[in-house]
Amino acid sequence: MRALLLPLLFAGCSQSAGVLIDEDTGTSVDTGTPMVDTAIGEGFTGEPLAWTEEPTEPDYSAYDDAYARIASPEAGARIPLDELQTYSVEVRSPDGTLLQPTSVIWQSSVDPDFGSDAGGEASFETTSIDPGIHTLTALVDLPNGTRLAHSVGGVRVQAASAGTYAGLFSVDGSINNIVITCTGAALVEVGDLGFVADGDADCLVSILGIDVPMTWILELENDAGVIGGTGGVDLLGFFTYDIPVTSGVVDPVAGTMDVEFAGPIPFIGELSAFLEAEKITP
Repeated sequence: MRALLLPLLFAGCSQSAGVLIDEDTGTSVDTGTPMVDTAIGEGFTGEPLAWTEEPTEPDYSAYDDAYARIASPEAGARIPLDELQTYSVEVRSPDGTLLQPTSVIWQSSVDPDFGSDAGGEASFETTSIDPGIHTLTALVDLPNGTRLAHSVGGVRVQAASAGTYAGLFSVDGSINNIVITCTGAALVEVGDLGFVADGDADCLVSILGIDVPMTWILELENDAGVIGGTGGVDLLGFFTYDIPVTSGVVDPVAGTMDVEFAGPIPFIGELSAFLEAEKITP
């Protein structure tokens, strides 16, 4: 009996069983002996193949020609010292679409620690910024590797009571038994910290029909809204004498300052004066 050994291939198998075919009878006999399937390839495991596509690069075309602008605060803004303030920068495409930056670094020309609590965010709130006039800068990193920058200048951080006050100044009193009156104007500058105020007041005193200029040099102190200090009287440059503040208040909400002075000038007379001023800067 002649027999032919034929391989039977099955999908998903690495080997097939050997089969004997009797040419006379056509009967097949399974020999049970596996045969190597060389048609698929030597070493084929029989596991299905997993086809994967090539990874594609992210599309950052929306960031082409993007720009950054600090939205808050604005240039020239005045920020109350120790009050919560929002600092934010926006990134936009040329058509105005708002974009998300990767990270942001905040800087100040005055305060080296400014932005240390921003956490790389485009917007954050803080009370931590030194008094003074700042140029604020936001360095913005984009997903496409580009870094943008924008700055705003003239941002003034100051106490709520700080600023310039202007108003009426009036004097009454006597000099060498001559009654005098004097009405004029005063200008007072309260420093950024709100503790110290300096200024001057000028008026004309009529003495025996002669108008004589009188200048007061104001050196004031602010202690939680209560004003103290002195007003130095300069009459014709002959002498200067300090008249103490007897009462005084500054109201940062109303933006007003009211101060009264009174005291003797030894061997010459005595003077009293008052200042009523309003804040003329934001």
